[in-house]
Amino acid sequence: MAKLPEMMTASCAAEMLGISTKTLLDWKRRGEGPPSTRKGKRVYYIREQVKDWLRAGASSGGTLLGSQLPPPLSRGSPSAALPSTRRG
Repeated sequence: MAKLPEMMTASCAAEMLGISTKTLLDWKRRGEGPPSTRKGKRVYYIREQVKDWLRAGASSGGTLLGSQLPPPLSRGSPSAALPSTRRG
């Protein structure tokens, strides 16, 4: 028997992508972002398709939706990523 694809809700897919659910649904409304499917009123994302969409963006130089992907969050202190405001 064939294995069924793993379905995710919009909130799970958004978490996987590191964005808000609102942003993901805005992308869907504009015809952007990873492919989705509907079951009744609910929107679902297939995990492999979301991964493929991310890979396609990474192989195209990191651009998705016409803009650069945000840099990964640093594991250091939150202020480590901020520019210095110290005056010398």
